[in-house]
Amino acid sequence: MNYPVLNLKATGERINQLRKDNNLRVIDVAEYMGFESTQAVYKWQRGESLPMVDNLYALSRLLHTSVDDILIGEKERDDEPSLSFFFYIFLWFSCPSECPFYILNFLACGRNRSVINHYGKTVNG
Repeated sequence: MNYPVLNLKATGERINQLRKDNNLRVIDVAEYMGFESTQAVYKWQRGESLPMVDNLYALSRLLHTSVDDILIGEKERDDEPSLSFFFYIFLWFSCPSECPFYILNFLACGRNRSVINHYGKTVNG
């Protein structure tokens, strides 16, 4: 398994394309996120910065895709652990009151079963 590397420029291009695929304007994304201006969204699209964790999750919901797809694009192999797995573990510790919703959402994705199997074997021996 290769360590996932984030490419800011490619991530920005994906955010831009996913936004267009969903017929959303930059102002639509900014308003959904509760931003007063479009500056942050443009920075994401140019690959100058990444959304904060909570904004990344909200963006994935708005764009009808996964955090994986936004950050690293479509995976070639479904048997590799999903970056979302680590994202949801982070959420578990950062906002435990919301965790059941996040975990159920994660488990609902069929491709994540391989992640559970992989880490279940690692944890259980």
